[in-house]
Amino acid sequence: MGRKEGLHMVEVGRMRIAWNRLSMLMWASFACLLLAPLMAMRVSAEVRWDVSDFLAFALILGAVGLATECAVRLTKAGALRYALVLASFIAGGLVWADGAVGIF
Repeated sequence: MGRKEGLHMVEVGRMRIAWNRLSMLMWASFACLLLAPLMAMRVSAEVRWDVSDFLAFALILGAVGLATECAVRLTKAGALRYALVLASFIAGGLVWADGAVGIF
């Protein structure tokens, strides 16, 4: 499978997948994650989010998504790319954990 002009390819296992597909999957997963608390609020009274909680979560997911997009599009080396993507997800998780329970 050859590399098309302007199309970023990412290796997943033995397959080379166009980054556009993985990017759409990532953003769709983020949208589902953002909808999860809304659905939980409909089912349980224990989950109480207001607009600021959803906004904070959306900002964190957006920052992680943008950092991931930049890491994939601006780096060529596979190991560096994976490290930057992993670092962006870990940083987003740490920011969320700190905001949720104040661990730092």
